[in-house]
Amino acid sequence: MAVEIKPNGHKEIIDYRIAPVENIGIWGEMISNFKERGLEQVELFLSDGFVGIKDMLKQYYPKSKFQ
Repeated sequence: MAVEIKPNGHKEIIDYRIAPVENIGIWGEMISNFKERGLEQVELFLSDGFVGIKDMLKQYYPKSKFQ
């Protein structure tokens, strides 16, 4: 699930996927979809440490921070 937190603190689910297991392909689809929908900049990505996601995110949003 991807959640946007707006400057006023409002939270909004911007995308999600239902999958039997978490994998880099599913995350790639989501991140690619963000770009296609016009999301130009991301300040911070938070993750549970899923292997490979940090490198994949940097391909789409190289200026974003990752935690």
